[in-house]
Amino acid sequence: AWGEDGVGIIAIRGVPDWVQKYGRALRQAHPLAHLPRESLAQLEDERSLFNSGWSFGKEKLGDKPDFAKGSFYFNPLTDEPGTEEDRERFPWAMPRNRWPAELPEVETACKDLGATMHEAVSHLARLVDRSMGERVAGYRAELGQLVRDTEKCKGRLLYYFPPKPAASEDAKHTSDATDSSVQEDGWIGWHNDSGFFTALTPDIYVDDASGEVIENPDPEGAGLWVVTRDGSAAHVSIPRDCMCVQVGECT
Repeated sequence: AWGEDGVGIIAIRGVPDWVQKYGRALRQAHPLAHLPRESLAQLEDERSLFNSGWSFGKEKLGDKPDFAKGSFYFNPLTDEPGTEEDRERFPWAMPRNRWPAELPEVETACKDLGATMHEAVSHLARLVDRSMGERVAGYRAELGQLVRDTEKCKGRLLYYFPPKPAASEDAKHTSDATDSSVQEDGWIGWHNDSGFFTALTPDIYVDDASGEVIENPDPEGAGLWVVTRDGSAAHVSIPRDCMCVQVGECT
């Protein structure tokens, strides 16, 4: 998975109660994204550069503000990472959590899922240490201990809003003409993950009006895309019973 011919993502099967845990957490995205505007505003944390709580239209897709999705950021391990001095000096890296009072299940479900994902990645990091120690002379990184003991952990609950219809026939023709060139990066934009590891759940799809879980309406285009070592784009389908892990820029 992480070798020369891999796509840079590894799947882990056998995580205890995995399907129930991520299903419970991901279902919170719809009611959260549809809270009243005043409630969502209270969840924004500008001082952290919107790295805690609700973020909508603060990031960019290409060169324009991204209103296609909303993000809810949280630390699944602790509500107050580091020391008071750490949080004061690095508010974007160690912000306090902000949870919606109207939806207490969000905190419960997200912390449960995040703690499970953190534990699984800690075990994987330990195996990376063992593998690298056998292959690289002088390897001393100790990723397993670093990941296990850190309080600096970011969770992100994403909600993609339904795409807006083209405003006119001209806009439709323009959209049709560009679909083939932007299809793979039309969701979140091409990017490198920061940190050491990014753990991913399978996705779910819901009816925006009712919140009811539905089948993927675009199985060929929607979901996770990665760029392989030869520069081509690959559509990765995460098995429903698996957790996936990508390496970040620090690894």
